Amino acid sequence: MIEWENRQNTITRQCELLDLPRSTAYHIPVEIMPSEDEIAIKNAIDRIHYREPSYDVRRIKKELHKLGYNRVGRRLVKRYMQEMDIYEFYPGPNLSKRAKWIAIGLKEACEVF
Repeated sequence: MIEWENRQNTITRQCELLDLPRSTAYHIPVEIMPSEDEIAIKNAIDRIHYREPSYDVRRIKKELHKLGYNRVGRRLVKRYMQEMDIYEFYPGPNLSKRAKWIAIGLKEACEVF
């Protein structure tokens, strides 16, 4: 992208042509490796979610406290769950009630026969 050995165009000019800030040209990306504690907590969250997928962030935090992870807070658990793409499953409202259109459809079907 940027040619460092180019004598005709300076780094500043190349950044202008590419519409990039000059600091981006000098930026060296750093890979952040997760710590062993983070990996252990994420594995525990995964096991808890696998066992009981209806648990939300607060209940998973309580389960982690039972397992001995006492320095884990709700926001950290929420962030880890978002990073791992884990969401709780629970039924929506009024799923035990019958839908009105089903009752109307059945009534009309009985009248036809």
